[in-house]
Amino acid sequence: MLAKPNLSPDFCVHVVVSATPFPSRYKPGTPDTTKLFDLGVVDDVQRAHFINGVKSGIFPWLIDDSLVASSRDTTVQASAASVMTNAK
Repeated sequence: MLAKPNLSPDFCVHVVVSATPFPSRYKPGTPDTTKLFDLGVVDDVQRAHFINGVKSGIFPWLIDDSLVASSRDTTVQASAASVMTNAK
């Protein structure tokens, strides 16, 4: 069985930003003010793609879809914190 990874805040921010439709819109150092909406997570379809991207980014560790903070109003920091806290 694999042990839980050391999911650092920076790694989780990277995973979250990389999973968005427009990661190039992210300005480093702004995870507490940049919302997922700003990076293209604007509807349920994009939200589903985003969650799958996050799960791929932390593979082989698992996270339940409902535990990834992924609403359009969620900040990158809040989403990254949800990944760091809930990945197993």
